[in-house]
Amino acid sequence: MTTPSVKAQMPKSVRPALVGVRVQAALNLAAGGLLSAVVDDSADHGRDKGPGCSGWWQC
Repeated sequence: MTTPSVKAQMPKSVRPALVGVRVQAALNLAAGGLLSAVVDDSADHGRDKGPGCSGWWQC
């Protein structure tokens, strides 16, 4: 078995991409939590559906 003498390193252009992916994931989690809270609040107050409501701005 051979052991590599040089430690493998990521190219420098990959690191900013990974940072971007992690930032996007954090933003997605925050937006998902906010959307879930808004939908739950709307359902708790009975505004999730109703007669004649074709959009959220009409209810």
